Amino acid sequence: MAEETKCFPDEEAHLKMIETILGDELKKAEDAVDRAEAQYQDAQKERQDTYYDMDTRERLAVDKAMHSMDANITLLDKKRQHIEKLKASPFFARIDFAEDRVFPAVPWYLGRFGLEHDEKLLILDWRAPLSSMFYDYDVGPAGYNAPDGRIEGELTLKRQFRISGGKLDYVVDNAQTVSDGVLQEELSRTSDERMKTIIATIQKEQNTVIRNEKAETMIIQGAAGSGKTSVSLHRIAFLLYRFRDTVKANDVMILSPSKVFSDFISDVIPELGEEPVRETDFYEIAMDLLDDVIDFQDPSDMLDETDRRALTRARFRASAEFLKLLEAYAEVLPDRILKEKDFVYDGTVLESEWIREQFLFYRYDPILERIPVIAEEMLEELLVRRGARSELPKKGFLANWLRSQLIFKQPFAVYQDFFRYIGREDLMNCSKKCLEWADVYPFLYLYHRYHGLPRDRRIKHLVVDEMQDYTPVQYEVLNILYPCEKTILGDFSQRVDPVLTAGLMALKERYPKALFVRLNKSYRSTEEIMRFAAKLCPEAETEVIDRHGEAPEVLGFSTEEAELSYLRSRMDAFRKSTRASLGIILRSQKAADAFYEKLGENAADVTLLNSGSRKFRPGITVTSVRMSKGLEFDEVLVPGVTEGQYGNESGRMLLYVACTRAMHRLTLTCTGETPEF
Repeated sequence: MAEETKCFPDEEAHLKMIETILGDELKKAEDAVDRAEAQYQDAQKERQDTYYDMDTRERLAVDKAMHSMDANITLLDKKRQHIEKLKASPFFARIDFAEDRVFPAVPWYLGRFGLEHDEKLLILDWRAPLSSMFYDYDVGPAGYNAPDGRIEGELTLKRQFRISGGKLDYVVDNAQTVSDGVLQEELSRTSDERMKTIIATIQKEQNTVIRNEKAETMIIQGAAGSGKTSVSLHRIAFLLYRFRDTVKANDVMILSPSKVFSDFISDVIPELGEEPVRETDFYEIAMDLLDDVIDFQDPSDMLDETDRRALTRARFRASAEFLKLLEAYAEVLPDRILKEKDFVYDGTVLESEWIREQFLFYRYDPILERIPVIAEEMLEELLVRRGARSELPKKGFLANWLRSQLIFKQPFAVYQDFFRYIGREDLMNCSKKCLEWADVYPFLYLYHRYHGLPRDRRIKHLVVDEMQDYTPVQYEVLNILYPCEKTILGDFSQRVDPVLTAGLMALKERYPKALFVRLNKSYRSTEEIMRFAAKLCPEAETEVIDRHGEAPEVLGFSTEEAELSYLRSRMDAFRKSTRASLGIILRSQKAADAFYEKLGENAADVTLLNSGSRKFRPGITVTSVRMSKGLEFDEVLVPGVTEGQYGNESGRMLLYVACTRAMHRLTLTCTGETPEF
């Protein structure tokens, strides 16, 4: 693939020059941090010695100065860290660009961060406008959007590097956007402990998504292995770079499917030079909002649910139609919640119809939030009817009277009334003390209509991963809580929850102004694995990259003991190999727990992932299809692939998800004959 680096002595010399400069810059950065910390320590000691002799204004001034010094140390240390990371691999590409095709071509080196020395820009940050040409254009006519307008010209050279430990591993001249050889080599490497950056191999269609700065909401439907999660994380890093004066890392939040997945992706944004962003999930959100309101059950794996009535209840609440029923009920709630009673004060009457009109006028406000506003309206109306000199009641008295006219005193009573209103009291299976998980977000929706939910305006961008796993009601509550820009991504071909029925169209209806993007090209798995998986899920629109490996195996065994013995032998072979990760993926969490128990002594170095897990570790992992989503493994074993477990449509979708976790090798096993499908 790569040309010999000895053919590029100019690049070796350039690398040595950059390393020398980086060494000098690192020494300066370290000295600057040391000086700043010493000054801070001196100031801290002086503050302690003189603090009680200062007046309040002097103390505030000193505290402000100390805070400023602390912030400066943070900035200096961040610069030092950037230089340290650049020393390991200063740049990954070079483009020579002739502006307007008239001026001589200027070489630009692209790296993870920018580097300026003696007022000269030596390395461009990969997020800089000029850097976009590396991803978007072949050699020839090219251009980029600069802050002052469009710049056109010509790319005369495109060159890619891999540098490790200060040495050029390879140098590749390439006329195309990103060299197929470089991409193939990167994809052929073994998996690591966590997801890594992809700045050297970003594809054109991915770059378009990453650099989009105009879409308020973006929906990314991405095939398995298309890099949609990585693209969304690089998009965050780009937005933090592009809008660095107005958007900070703590203004961004990621909604993750699990803590394990959060850990798996945790290195990407810091590796791109930004502070870690916040992450949460729907369970944590509910815990924060309902802590003192009502208890609820933990989210459960509905694949293990055997109660058909529970499945029916959950499926009903997960539908788009259910949200429409909730919205319709919220519109009539003021009519159902308010008693028909006049307010009488010292002979002056405010008619019940007039009071109801006020409730309806403020229809977009929660019921309890309307009360102080309507109390003010009542006070003004009494002033008009009784005259300015008349005695008037207190506003608090009016508010208390209004509260007494509410038929439902608690949010749970409102939730119960909703099921009466739609004539489905048979589907109400919770008490005022504890909700089923399927009831949590419908309850929160009506809780907002009754009591009000806090809107977190600190969050300026929200990333929602695994979009196919959430219900329309959950999205509606999300929109109430976080009225901000959003990047929503996932793959509806990887939906594993049997109760979820709302599809991509329902999501588009929730976000009618969203920019919709498809990423169909899969990069994770070999062509053999993806073509095998495509037979399980024909509706998945996937383009397969030309990277080859072993054909997937489907093996049948005469007994469960024989199947388990084979799986143990494969685990032993993996332990002796150079590959980093082996995933053993079972249909459900219950099945994963049972398999882990069967391993006995063989489980000593095996990680079992479940809803309580927090870390993703290399090595051998036993997990369920649900917990494996978003993860990837060098090798994947899928035991127990029987007709009964995977033979129907939902089973095949589960199997599709399991198979597409494999990067290089895939094996399916079962006891008895292999299933017909």
